[in-house]
Amino acid sequence: MQSSETPRRQKQIYIESIRGLAALVVVLTHFAVVFYPNAVDGSRYQAHEKWERLFWTTPLNLLVGGRFAVCVFFILSGYVLSLPYFGANARDNDHLLAAVVKRPFRLGGMVVFSEVAAVILLLSGGFFNVTASLRTFSIPHFSSLWPHELVNFKTILMDLTARMFQSGLKYDVPLWTIEIELYGSILTFGFLLLFRNSRLRFLGYFLAIVCFHHTLYIGFIIGIGIADLANTFPNLLGSLRRGFITWPLLLAGLLLGSFPYQADQWSGLQGTIYEPLGKLTFLAAGPSMPGALLVFAAIFLSPHLQNLLSHSVFAFLGRISYSVYAVHFLVLGSFSCWLFLLLNDRLGYDASCAITGLLSLIVLIPLSYLLTKYIDEPATKAANSIGTLWLNTKEPFKAK
Repeated sequence: MQSSETPRRQKQIYIESIRGLAALVVVLTHFAVVFYPNAVDGSRYQAHEKWERLFWTTPLNLLVGGRFAVCVFFILSGYVLSLPYFGANARDNDHLLAAVVKRPFRLGGMVVFSEVAAVILLLSGGFFNVTASLRTFSIPHFSSLWPHELVNFKTILMDLTARMFQSGLKYDVPLWTIEIELYGSILTFGFLLLFRNSRLRFLGYFLAIVCFHHTLYIGFIIGIGIADLANTFPNLLGSLRRGFITWPLLLAGLLLGSFPYQADQWSGLQGTIYEPLGKLTFLAAGPSMPGALLVFAAIFLSPHLQNLLSHSVFAFLGRISYSVYAVHFLVLGSFSCWLFLLLNDRLGYDASCAITGLLSLIVLIPLSYLLTKYIDEPATKAANSIGTLWLNTKEPFKAK
């Protein structure tokens, strides 16, 4: 019994660890957007240091590859959500419909908290982004956030209820991806309902690729395909678990993932290693999506990488990843900017940013743990209870 449970347990751990590392990349990206915008957005923003250019002309951009990390999120979601519905022990359509019902509740806990926290910070004068942006040069992107026009209680009430996911961006910028996560989840479950047991599912994949290749929803389709492949052709995947295959996949994926998606809109990439990759910008997120696919494929095929990512440190980061993702930008706009302004009057720019970054991380990690324990995990339990309740309502009809 132990041997059969361990691989499944390790698989779940390394998947969550990937999500945790991706969340950390998003945090680094947004820190750079606030304090070193030239490193992410290229020459559209004034640079503080000459080395900032290295982040959008070399693979160092991987450290601030927020769009790449988002692509990883969506591929992981498509894979994890669809995996239980393939194979000999696949769950039935009632469980699929229950998953659709409970998904908004699963995602909604941290969304509501983040929006409420943003309103409280705004009303109490807790955001310092406007003043800080004058020194960080992050104008207009960062300086325009959290305007006082948001303080309209009728609007806030609607945003926290009927428009919870659609309005998240106004209160907490990273929440734009949670709306895509919700609709992408529904897309995943809908695809599975239509095609998972159908001989036409490969036609379904083709149509989905044609329809969604230019949007981030293609990540969910990729994830579904990987889950399908893992159950349909397990022997083929077993034969591919070789180091001489996985490591080149990983390196190629990281190179594609380091493409400066933001900077290419304004800054010429001529003469850099990314110039030929610019032709892939017709895809959703440019080279970032195929890069995310290759990185996930490499980890999926490598037991060594899976064992490494199953380490307790990565597992903890994976556990708190949703909370980290949901609140880090609020911390940046409030605590981080306040601390930076305090230090910048006494220290140089780079020293102030370094100390601010370190102390912000020290605040963010415990805060995210508490939010995971008292908001995110209870929201997950509540969502599961709602799914179970929905399934129980189906039982009387089945009996008849």
